[in-house]
Amino acid sequence: DDDGDEEEDGGSLFPSNEDLRQPEVFDAYSYAQFAAAAEILEGRRERRGLTERAGQRILSMMRELAGVDPSGDPSDLREMQQSLDKVLDAFVRVGYVLDSGLIWPQNAEEIYERTGELTFQYWMKDPVILPSARKLFTEQGFAQHFSSRTIESLFAGYMVEAREDDDFDPREYPDDRVVEQWTLKALA
Repeated sequence: DDDGDEEEDGGSLFPSNEDLRQPEVFDAYSYAQFAAAAEILEGRRERRGLTERAGQRILSMMRELAGVDPSGDPSDLREMQQSLDKVLDAFVRVGYVLDSGLIWPQNAEEIYERTGELTFQYWMKDPVILPSARKLFTEQGFAQHFSSRTIESLFAGYMVEAREDDDFDPREYPDDRVVEQWTLKALA
């Protein structure tokens, strides 16, 4: 049911989908979920696994929402770029960010075709989870990484490893803009 599990008194244990559309509610609920998980999952690998599973689930929703279906072809950079654009557009439509975009090298296709690797930047304007990501990182040393793990899952569907170049620390960015440096590496 859309309103979450019911308590004995008729109230809900979880916010309703309507409530979760409010950025402050989504951010607070996201924080609570990941803070509770951090109490159980103390290892870095376990925490990374949790964020990876979240990214995979979000990507499965994106298949329908954004019309994304990775082909498994690591040589088709243009299709990968188009799929990533669709995912980022969906993030804007659902209110996860106000805006976002990509900065690719001018000769991206040539570089990727020649080397099988490529670096690009992904920027987000006002990501809704930035406040809770900062708090989680300060308290627990990790953040939710919803968009990052979704991007990794998308590229994995093309047999491409996608990774942020530096460990992301949300405390290093202003309130209105986050920029991540990414590297792609064809696996096949």
